[in-house]
Amino acid sequence: MKYFQTCNTIEELKKEYRRLAQINHPDNGGNPEKMKIINCEYEKEFNRLKDIHNKAAADDTTGQKRKMNETAAEYMEVIQKIIAFSGIVIELCGSWVWVSGNTYEYKNAFKAAGFRWASKKKMWYWRSEADATTSPCGRFAAAATAGKARYTAGKCPCSRSGRNTVPKSSKPKSKKLPPKH
Repeated sequence: MKYFQTCNTIEELKKEYRRLAQINHPDNGGNPEKMKIINCEYEKEFNRLKDIHNKAAADDTTGQKRKMNETAAEYMEVIQKIIAFSGIVIELCGSWVWVSGNTYEYKNAFKAAGFRWASKKKMWYWRSEADATTSPCGRFAAAATAGKARYTAGKCPCSRSGRNTVPKSSKPKSKKLPPKH
């Protein structure tokens, strides 16, 4: 392995891949053959680190570490779609990709790449759908969103507080009694 020797975590690996893609991607004037080698090495190292992460998550009895479902191909694809945009800043936070800067002109491209707009942060974000739809215990992996799972079940079994998280508007309303005369 030539490019990712110093990476010990998936986050370090992703940051290094992003850095290498900015330099070597053909859309940025890089060599296509070199980018193919980087992609191949990234995928192998990602799978190795993912296996280590998922084994640690399976052994974690506290529930603090979640299993990772994202694939190397998903991350490579999303980064390659936006890497050539000028005036943007790409940040990594765990399994999330955040993009800020001059993004307005690329709005449709971000949407097509699967990014969503965070209006409070004024940034675009991406996260693997497979990781976004699983509650910490993995119980609701088939649900469209973790919120839908909470709504369907009444409360998320993973919730530390254990309180009911069903929105008030969906709870049955009590019958109003007619006023007494």
